[in-house]
Amino acid sequence: GRIVSETTISARINAARRAVGDSGSNQSVIKTLPRRGYRFVADVQRLSPAVSNVRLYKGIEIPENDEERVAALRSYDILDTDPEQTFDDLTFLAAQISGCQFAYISFCDKTRFWLKSTFGYPADFRERPRELSMCPATILQTNLYIIEDMRTHPRYKDLPSVKNPPHTQFYCAMPLVNPEGYALGTICVWDPGRMTLSEQQQDCIRSLARQVMMLLEMRRRAINLQQQHDELLGLVSRMRSLLQP
Repeated sequence: GRIVSETTISARINAARRAVGDSGSNQSVIKTLPRRGYRFVADVQRLSPAVSNVRLYKGIEIPENDEERVAALRSYDILDTDPEQTFDDLTFLAAQISGCQFAYISFCDKTRFWLKSTFGYPADFRERPRELSMCPATILQTNLYIIEDMRTHPRYKDLPSVKNPPHTQFYCAMPLVNPEGYALGTICVWDPGRMTLSEQQQDCIRSLARQVMMLLEMRRRAINLQQQHDELLGLVSRMRSLLQP
């Protein structure tokens, strides 16, 4: 089956939320109903008082320091950049190592998971609304996050990516944690079939996540060096203007 773009149906989802009087702030699980070939939010389950103190975005739990995390992500200037072979190579390796049909490297800003690199996806599939992604729980972790059957998992079984073709079953992702401790995104592999990963395969996914972070840190250092270079040029220019008669 083909991958249904959750971004394309985001407007339908928001309309359905309004129809049932839900702002998204208290929604714990996204329920989906078929209509015109799509599945969209039409039923809302409220959070129980026992978990009402967690920080939420449209019904999904988010890090307590999410603003600082997003600010850290923006310091890398990676969002909405063109595809790069160095990232694509790592995504390809993740798919080959795991044997999964799909893989991606994603970065999470305030409202979406943006895909820097994908394997197995259509070329124009570049982002998912944050509340519809498989990865919000992963950026709350510090280690590999594996779900062997998302179809039976209470947190994920009603996601459009599970309900709709190609029906995600196996999911494995590693958070991309920077030196300051912020989880910026994920490197993820998933498959519509039953899968398991050996300890060696799991270690390889962790290693690939470290390689992604090395690329990001090199990028941030290059940005900082360019900023320092520009500041020095500006200082030299001002000094020359002061020395002119």
